[in-house]
Amino acid sequence: MKPIINKYVFRKTSNDSGSLTTMSSIIHKVAEQGKYSGIVFLGDIKVGKFFIRVGESREEAQEEGVPLQQIDIDLSSFNNSTGVNGNSTAFTLLAGGHIVFYVSKGSKEYAVEIFRLGKQKEPIKVFDSRLLGDEDLFITHVMKPGSYSVRNVMGGGQAILTVEYPEHEKLMRNMESVLIECRNGTMDPAEIKIQPLQTLMFSCTRESRINIELKMAEERPQPALAPIITPVAILKKKKTGEVGQKNIRRRIQFFG
Repeated sequence: MKPIINKYVFRKTSNDSGSLTTMSSIIHKVAEQGKYSGIVFLGDIKVGKFFIRVGESREEAQEEGVPLQQIDIDLSSFNNSTGVNGNSTAFTLLAGGHIVFYVSKGSKEYAVEIFRLGKQKEPIKVFDSRLLGDEDLFITHVMKPGSYSVRNVMGGGQAILTVEYPEHEKLMRNMESVLIECRNGTMDPAEIKIQPLQTLMFSCTRESRINIELKMAEERPQPALAPIITPVAILKKKKTGEVGQKNIRRRIQFFG
C-alpha cells in the first residue's frame, strides 16, 4: 500500500484552538469525581455524545472498563447524535486525570463541550474547547514556512511566530516542544522560532482562545528541472562481430 500524504497540513495557514483539526489537540484535566457527559460539534452541528465516570479511586470510577489516568477521544470518530457508529461511548477516568481531544483524519473542524451531571435539573457546563481555562493545554503544529501572528483573542496577549524554511542541516538540531504561557494578558515568550515539525504547546491560566494566522509566507523558487542531454551515439560490438550504433539519452539531475 502506498503511503497517503495529507496535503491539507501543508496548505493550512491558520490554527484556532476553538476549531480542532488534525493539526491540533487539547488536553483537559478533570479534577473532581462524578458523572459527566460530552457533546461533539462539527462546526455548529452536534454530531456525537459521550459519557465519563470519574472516581477518586479505581473502585469508584470503574464501571465497564478499567479507569485510566488519561483517555484519548478522537472527535472525528463521532458521526451522529448518539455517539460513535450509533452507540453511546462511555469512558472511566481517575480524578485528576486528563482527557486528550484530537482529530485523526479529514480536514473538518471540531469542538467539544463537557457537562457535569448531578441532582440539579440542568447539567452544568464545566468545559468548552472554544474557551480554554486554567490548566488546559492547546497543542498544535504549523507546517508552512513564514511569519505568523499569534493572539489570545479572549484573554489578551500576542506573539510573533516564525516557521523557518526546512533545510536539511537545520531540521534535526532542536525538535523539542516549545511551551508558551498565556497569563495576565500576555504570552511568554513573545517571539517564537520553530522548524515545521516542532510542536507548540500553549498553557492557559485564564479564559483563552488561541489564534495563529499566516502573515507572510516564505516562498523559495523551485529547483531547476534537470536538462536533457542530446543523445550520444556510441559504438557497440555485437556477438556477430559487426559494429553497430546505440543511442543513449542521459539525464543530469540537480538537487535543490
